[in-house]
Amino acid sequence: MFAFNCIEQYHAQLQDGSITGVQAVQHYLKKIKTAEHLNAFIEVYADEALLKAKELDEARKKNLPQEDFTELSLD
Repeated sequence: MFAFNCIEQYHAQLQDGSITGVQAVQHYLKKIKTAEHLNAFIEVYADEALLKAKELDEARKKNLPQEDFTELSLD
């Protein structure tokens, strides 16, 4: 299950492998879908977001520099 109380906890879960960026993106895409009736989003780039999350997850597994991981922050 995808849950966290603060961004630091989210980042720690990414680092220890208990969640993935793909899981986070899927979680928020589901939330967007359930609120579709609000017309709050003009466009949703689901495919692109999932692809980027997958790339970052793979980089994290290989212990590559983490500078690009901020793109998955939920600020």
